[in-house]
Amino acid sequence: MRRSRPWRDAAVKSVALDAFPPACREPAMMLDLGSDREGEAAADFVPYREEANRGLVEATLRSRRNGLPPSAPRLVAEHPRTLLCAP
Repeated sequence: MRRSRPWRDAAVKSVALDAFPPACREPAMMLDLGSDREGEAAADFVPYREEANRGLVEATLRSRRNGLPPSAPRLVAEHPRTLLCAP
């Protein structure tokens, strides 16, 4: 069975989830999945910043904007702000 990938030329990344502490005291982390780096990606995560997330969301949705409501990029980018950490 062949698995589809979101980007034809995207570099394949892997992350062991136990590389991150499970405590809510630690900041939320984010990763640019469109980066060229391949392989283990735990070291490439950076603390979450809403401005950086907004840029990633807008870049990702740019080619799909015609089929989306105008507010979609903003709503998707702001969604992480509504999430709570539950250990």
